[in-house]
Amino acid sequence: MKNLYINTRFFFALIGVGILYVFAFFFPFLMIVAHIILVLCFLAVMVDYLFVFNHKDGILAQRILPEKLSNGDENPVKIDIKNNYGFKIHVKVIDEIPFQFQKRDFMIEKQIESGKNSFFQYILEPKERGEYNFGSLNVYVSSPLGFVSKRFNFQKDANLPAYPSFIHLRKYELMAIQSEFLLGGIKKIRKLGHTMEFEQIKEYVPGDDIRNHQLESHFKDQSFDGESVSG
Repeated sequence: MKNLYINTRFFFALIGVGILYVFAFFFPFLMIVAHIILVLCFLAVMVDYLFVFNHKDGILAQRILPEKLSNGDENPVKIDIKNNYGFKIHVKVIDEIPFQFQKRDFMIEKQIESGKNSFFQYILEPKERGEYNFGSLNVYVSSPLGFVSKRFNFQKDANLPAYPSFIHLRKYELMAIQSEFLLGGIKKIRKLGHTMEFEQIKEYVPGDDIRNHQLESHFKDQSFDGESVSG
C-alpha cells in the first residue's frame, strides 16, 4: 500500500458527487443519482487498483548517465521506460536529481502504448566542480481510468564527478583537426631575395648576385617599354 497514490481525478469525482447531494436537498430525485455515482466511483477505484497493481513488473525503467559531468555545459541525462502492461499507461517521472541544481518541481509526463518503449532525455548544467549524487528514479503509473497510481523505484544512489568543461575542449580539438584536414598539409613558403614584382626590384649594390641583377634589370626595361608604347 505504500506505493499506492490517489489521483486528483478521484477527488474531482467526489466533489461532483458532493454537489449532487447538495442539490438533492432541493430536488429529492437527485439523491438516488448521487448514491449511484458514489458507488460507481469506489468501484472504479477498486478496478483501477487491480489493473495497476496486478502486474508486479508493469514497467522497466533506467536512467542513462554520462561517465562524468562537464562543468558549465549542457549534459544530457537519458531515461528509457518500457510498458509491460496490456494497456496504454500514463507515467509521471520524478527523478531525484542532485541538490546542487535546486530543481524542486522536476517532473516529466508521458503516454506509453502497451509493449512499447519511451526514450527521452533532460538537460543538466552544473555550475561548480564536485560530486553530484542522484537519488531514486521514481515513475508513477496510472491506467486509462486514472483514479490511482502505482509508484516504481529504480536505480538508487548514483554518483557523478563534475570536471572543468571538457565538451568545449573536444569541440575545439575537432575544429583544429578539421582545419588541418582542409588545408591538406599545404604551407605558405616565403622566398627571400627572389621576386619579379616591379615595386620590389632594388638597385644593384656590390655583393649582389650579378645574375639576379641582370634578370631584374631586363624585367624593369620591359616594364618601361610597355608603358612608353601604351602612352
